Parts: sequence; structure tokens; C-alpha cells
Amino acid sequence: LKNRKGLILASAFAGLILILPTPAPAEFFGSAIELTRSGQNMLGLLAFLIIMFVTDALPIGITVAIVYGWLVLFDIFPAKEVPPLFSSDAVWFIAGVLMLAQVFVKYKIHKRILLLILRVVGTKTKWVTLGLVAFCALISSVISEHSLAAVMLPVGIAVVQISGGLKNVPNLSKLFMFSIAYGASI
Repeated sequence: LKNRKGLILASAFAGLILILPTPAPAEFFGSAIELTRSGQNMLGLLAFLIIMFVTDALPIGITVAIVYGWLVLFDIFPAKEVPPLFSSDAVWFIAGVLMLAQVFVKYKIHKRILLLILRVVGTKTKWVTLGLVAFCALISSVISEHSLAAVMLPVGIAVVQISGGLKNVPNLSKLFMFSIAYGASI
């Protein structure tokens, strides 16, 4: 348990939302929008999750298990419909991309990419920016832009660290992060 206060606050806030009476239907462009009991249960879950993530009260894996249980326990989804929500292709794609980025950092491949870019373009800011955009644009023709952005993020962080760190050059770090994003989307 990382943060007991966060867990207590999240549970209390979610419990408060759950015990409140269901509000009257709201008027929306001439039609009534009703908040169902399941919708109110989802609002409680949302409040719980926001507080859990902000306070970092529990590890993410445990928080995901709580979501799974919440969806079934509060009858938001039948038990057989919940597992596919956690195993869609998009979820596994993002997980795989983040694992790939972690491998790049573990084996310092991101620093090798940075050295390659710096060897080609030099160390002036405008040329490093152009090098990041061009490298990302070239590689994005082969792999998806989401994968590329996740893999190039450590490269951008390495450039900022070499330049003096985020506190010393905040605008430079923004420039490099935007360069990676723009290059990946070309």
C-alpha cells in the first residue's frame, strides 16, 4: 500500500457518489437525459480511479483488478462481457509499444539513435530539431506513428538531459517533444 490516505479518500468519494439518490433527468435540446443507476455506478468508479491515479495509492495492476471487479459487482456489465474490454487489440498494441520503448531504454538503443542523429546533423538546436523530425518522418513510413513516438520519447529525453535537464531548458524540451510528434505524424 503506497498511500493509505489516497485509498481512503478514493473509497469515501466513490461511496458518496454511490449512496446519493439518482438525480432527476436533465433537459438536453428538448429531450430528457436520464442518469441510470449503472451510469451513477460508473461515475463512482471514475471518481475512484481519478483519485487513485492522482494519489498513486495502489499499483496499477491492482487498480485494474478493482475496475474488473467493480464492473461486475455493480452490474454495469455481465461477467462474460468484461474480459473482452481488457483484451482488445488496441490495449495489447499500446502495451506492446510501451514494452518496446522500455527495451530501447534498457539496452540504451535510444542513445545510439541519438548519436546517429547527432553525427548526421551536428549539435546546433535547429539541426537537431530537423534531424529528429526527419528521422521520425523516415521511420514512420515503416512503423506506426504511435510506436515511433513511444520509442523516440527516450531519445528526446536524452537530448534534453545532455542539454542541461528539463529545469534548465524547458522550452528546448518542448521543442524536441513536438518535433518527435510532428515527425512521427508525417
